[in-house]
Amino acid sequence: MPSLAAATSWRTTLARPRRPRRPGHRRSSRPAAAPRPAPGAHRQNPHAARARPNRAARRLIVYSLGVGTGLAALNTYLPLHAHEELGLGERASGALIAAVGVVRGTAFGATGHASALVSMGFFGGFVVGPLGFGLIADSPAGYLGGWALAGGAFLMSVLSALMVRRAVTA
Repeated sequence: MPSLAAATSWRTTLARPRRPRRPGHRRSSRPAAAPRPAPGAHRQNPHAARARPNRAARRLIVYSLGVGTGLAALNTYLPLHAHEELGLGERASGALIAAVGVVRGTAFGATGHASALVSMGFFGGFVVGPLGFGLIADSPAGYLGGWALAGGAFLMSVLSALMVRRAVTA
């Protein structure tokens, strides 16, 4: 079913006619899934978040680190490379990923270094956000506390954007 959903859509996948099962025929040799825990039950073990990741999780972490590193470098420096090395104009380069137009100018310092620092802040949020949300969601504050963290982060971004605007236009 996942392959069909990827090729078409989840609606098409769920709408497809299913073959009736033959009497006595088991659909899968896998055991039935365990019942879903009650909401908030995941917070019963406060030390679960501190457990060392298992082998599969560690491999997925390394995979994600590699993908994230490559994408971060690509997103940060593709527009700068297009502008400085390939001669694309600022607008065309900025249209690639909008890094050149954001950090180009004397207010930010050297473009390459400023691009790296801006990306460090952006991708650092990908580290802090899920980690903070997960720790808070597993605490007594629950998901409400996690959503408060996310909302506070967006508020901080708006306030920072206003301060950057003032610094650049001054």
